[in-house]
Amino acid sequence: MSIVGRSGLILAAVALACIGCSSTKSKLTNCRRDNEQLVAQVTEQQRVIDNLRVQNRAIADRLAESEKLLALIHEQTSGGMAGVITSPGVGSANSPAATAGVSGWKPTETK
Repeated sequence: MSIVGRSGLILAAVALACIGCSSTKSKLTNCRRDNEQLVAQVTEQQRVIDNLRVQNRAIADRLAESEKLLALIHEQTSGGMAGVITSPGVGSANSPAATAGVSGWKPTETK
């Protein structure tokens, strides 16, 4: 958030806290104390928001890196991987690919 936006929030908090304050010294003192508390709260909330933005950027960067790695893994495993076991019977010694051309071979029945 820009400096102008932060200043606007602080001024709004001060204005809201002063509504109804009279000119007596005790009420003005209370109003000032309330204003200081509101300014401190707004400042703290802005600090939390800024920290969350930094965390979100870091998470977005990690997500992008993970997506790149996943795409690389997918690219490497999507072709030319004969003999790799991906499901029962595929790439094993009993698979049709392993026994192609062997006379008398029949696939094993599974129950």
